[in-house]
Amino acid sequence: MKEFEHPIDTDLHISAQKALSPGFHKARTHRSETGKNPALNGIQSSLKRVSIFMKGVSLLTLLVLVQTAAASPPAEPAGQALPFQAGEKLVFQARWEFIPAGEAVLEVLPSEAIGETPALHFAATAWSYPVIDLFYKVRNRIDAYTGPGVSRTLLYTERSEGRRPKDVTVTFDWGRQTAQYTNRDEKRDPLPIQPDSLDPLSIFYAFRLEDLRVGAVLSGPVTDGKKCIKGTATVIRRERLQCAMGEIDTFLVEPSLEHVGGVFEKAKDAKIQIWVSADRYKIPVRLKSKVIIGSFIAELIDVSGTDWPYRPKAQD
Repeated sequence: MKEFEHPIDTDLHISAQKALSPGFHKARTHRSETGKNPALNGIQSSLKRVSIFMKGVSLLTLLVLVQTAAASPPAEPAGQALPFQAGEKLVFQARWEFIPAGEAVLEVLPSEAIGETPALHFAATAWSYPVIDLFYKVRNRIDAYTGPGVSRTLLYTERSEGRRPKDVTVTFDWGRQTAQYTNRDEKRDPLPIQPDSLDPLSIFYAFRLEDLRVGAVLSGPVTDGKKCIKGTATVIRRERLQCAMGEIDTFLVEPSLEHVGGVFEKAKDAKIQIWVSADRYKIPVRLKSKVIIGSFIAELIDVSGTDWPYRPKAQD
């Protein structure tokens, strides 16, 4: 399978088209005949909002999981297994209002070496469904490499296709405690970073090492090579949640939006909520937010490569 090429759920593709407008194809044809069409204008207005959503968050899952979930990475006790292992794969579906928008996958890949240092390898990919591709195509991939125990980032890359393609590489010089960002022809000066800083993807896996409890405030340094911030997240409460995986005991976690821009900074009461399993795995099962352009949700719809006991519920 080629990179950024993913199997498409035909039913979801069709439902997205219907959700956008029952006269979707008819209106597009009529446009070429008349040049103006009130129905088409309404469709275009709706699609413009979808485009803004996709541009602003580039699929909910990557923004929330990869850019805002933050925690201070503790040292794992010797001999204790990590809550994730190579082969783990989490699949999420993202929806804007009632419109299926796309999917995202978080994976733990086999360990590698960066230079002479053994490294854990994490990957995140996101893609929009075909009907959304017509207006804002999303094909994103992030790879992150950290020291053992998710101690600190050794290398971070981000690639995306679409209107504004990216080919980002962030290298780390821990002797000088700096990170350097490059993107195609752009190369920035080395950025001073905090000790044991993690990238926006690895911080999510560090979060899963935490011993969660209601009221706990988790924090840790995060860098994307352009800036280094202190990310924080608060454990709000513990609750039973009905979701695609069944009924699960979860913790509700709310990341701080202090350093998050775009659609979040424009919404007065913007909030991100993440429900993670209340067990040693800390697997996110649902993500929800309300922003200036509407509400959106991402839900775990499939999981593999882990002995976590939950799997998708059988459809009636």
